[in-house]
Amino acid sequence: MWNEGHQIASHSWSHEDFTLISPDERRNQIVKLETALVQIIGVIPTYIRPPYDNQNDEVVRDLDKYGYHNVRIPAL
Repeated sequence: MWNEGHQIASHSWSHEDFTLISPDERRNQIVKLETALVQIIGVIPTYIRPPYDNQNDEVVRDLDKYGYHNVRIPAL
């Protein structure tokens, strides 16, 4: 997909709800996936959608701090 020009976004390593885990656990979820993606496609994505689209102010601040563009699912 990457080689065909598709956008690759981050999600998490093991699909933990970012609002229910600690900041350190959240960072670990992100770093583990970043490490794998660098090994697979050679880059770290700049977009992320947290699992279940569950976000709060703390999660949003962390994602901003890590330099991610936060993808939100529009409300239905």
